Amino acid sequence: MLPRDVNYWMGLGAVGSMVLVALVLVALVLQRAIGVAMVHRVERRQRALLPLVFQSIERPDSSRVLEQALRPFDLPIVRDMLMRFAMDLREQDTPKIVRVYDRLGLLQPEIRGLSALRSRTRRRAAANLGLLRQTTAVRPLLDLLHDRHVNVRLAAVDALADIGCEEGLLALIPLLEDQDPAIAGRAQEALCRTGRDVGAHVIRFLERTRDRHASRAALESLRWLDPAQAEERLCRIARSRHAHLRAQTAMSLAAIGSRPCGIALHALLSDASHEVRAEAARAMGVLRRFGSVPALRGVLLDRAWQVRLQATRALVDSGEPGITALMEELAKQAQAQPAGAAVHPA
Repeated sequence: MLPRDVNYWMGLGAVGSMVLVALVLVALVLQRAIGVAMVHRVERRQRALLPLVFQSIERPDSSRVLEQALRPFDLPIVRDMLMRFAMDLREQDTPKIVRVYDRLGLLQPEIRGLSALRSRTRRRAAANLGLLRQTTAVRPLLDLLHDRHVNVRLAAVDALADIGCEEGLLALIPLLEDQDPAIAGRAQEALCRTGRDVGAHVIRFLERTRDRHASRAALESLRWLDPAQAEERLCRIARSRHAHLRAQTAMSLAAIGSRPCGIALHALLSDASHEVRAEAARAMGVLRRFGSVPALRGVLLDRAWQVRLQATRALVDSGEPGITALMEELAKQAQAQPAGAAVHPA
């Protein structure tokens, strides 16, 4: 009896396993069939709704026709279509898209989505509201700048940059000294691409921050906030009472490369701080204009070895004229030194 009982239970287990596998296969087939059916339905509804959505954007009186044509589960399809239009159409058409979005009752749920429990929902809502350039969403977006999820914070930064209002941009400036490099870098990029000049606020931030990475990013952003004023602003910062700002400004001046910037760089070569003089020498090597080789040759006599090192490197990077000037200066110093004394330009 015992072997028969064992075989019975083994057979029963095998049959149960086969039934379970069959149920799983049936579930997978049903799931695929439902998915295919949903895709086909979405495609059909997209083809039917596309002309109506486009007409609603172009003519306000057509919105009622779109509302009457909507069926259950059509709103997510229309929302995705409007988002694609917001990305593809001109910025001048955004208010028309927002009007349709609001008329269909999609705008307020999107704003409420900024405070949703799921981080994915908050991130999507921030991205959508940024595309729609909704100024009414600025305040809740400011709260998302302190979200515990980095992806949500990044989406909020991008959204505030897309909206481009001054309140949102001013909140991005302190993020230049954020501990997360991704947030700090995205904030700098956002400030540079908005086209709105908040340079005066960036300069005030420069005066109070002690984070060198943040001050470097702020100086770089000044070149793009308003290029017409960048030269004057950077030349003014080159006369700042803070040595680290004067030092960091040198490379930004060289990047612009105008004559006033070259003059400001020449002045920094005589700065009281050896750190500033070294950065100015390095920047002069990048500039390679406005008499940079003679100026760098004179810096080879600087009392600080860091400055002499940067001047030597800059002359070598300047090509044949710089190398020739370096060799001549080395020979001149060698002749002026007593026998056995070390020549120390580098």
